[in-house]
Amino acid sequence: MLCFACIIAFVSCRKEVIQTEQIKEVMIDAEVAVNSTYNFDLSPYCNAFQKVTIIEQASHFSVSRIDSVEDTISPYYTYTSSLKSNGTDKVTLAVSDLDDGRRTCSKDSTIIYINLTIK
Repeated sequence: MLCFACIIAFVSCRKEVIQTEQIKEVMIDAEVAVNSTYNFDLSPYCNAFQKVTIIEQASHFSVSRIDSVEDTISPYYTYTSSLKSNGTDKVTLAVSDLDDGRRTCSKDSTIIYINLTIK
């Protein structure tokens, strides 16, 4: 009986995601000088009830992470290339709703593709 209830809960949750999920995709092209740091403000793409995660990490980085401004909830992405000359890199970020304790399915609302050109 417990197994049947779990299956119903899973199917119900999955159905909700399929019916209500609307994913916005954003493409960002940026140039980064060799040995410099690129910061991208994520606050236009998320709010206090959402989180930003890296879902596809950059390949050529010494720093690639989500940070936030001290004493605020404004997140930004920080990237420093490990390349010593010209090249390209990319990172993919996802903005998702925070788990509020009532929902067991996570939904991405925005996918951000950052294409980096190192010069």
